Amino acid sequence: MQKGPFSFTLIPATKFQPALTFLVRLGGWQTSTGYRSQEIRYEPLLSTDLQNWETAFNPIHNLIELPIPPAGFKYVTYLPDIEPTTKAFFSVTIDEQ
Repeated sequence: MQKGPFSFTLIPATKFQPALTFLVRLGGWQTSTGYRSQEIRYEPLLSTDLQNWETAFNPIHNLIELPIPPAGFKYVTYLPDIEPTTKAFFSVTIDEQ
């Protein structure tokens, strides 16, 4: 798998609920569990206990002005599908397909 400039940033989407923003390769599409480019699958994951992970995110527009992404990449942002006061941990699985 090629390594690339990956960025994972928590951005406050609301006063109490952060969103997850990260870089993906251009030319891809949204899937039911994340984002996919020609050769790479990106799957944002959420856990409330660091034991069980699930794909409980909804794609949204980027909420703030972000730095210019590297050539061939763009930012995507996901909002967790949980109660705003729930403590949660985020991760992104990146697989070569």
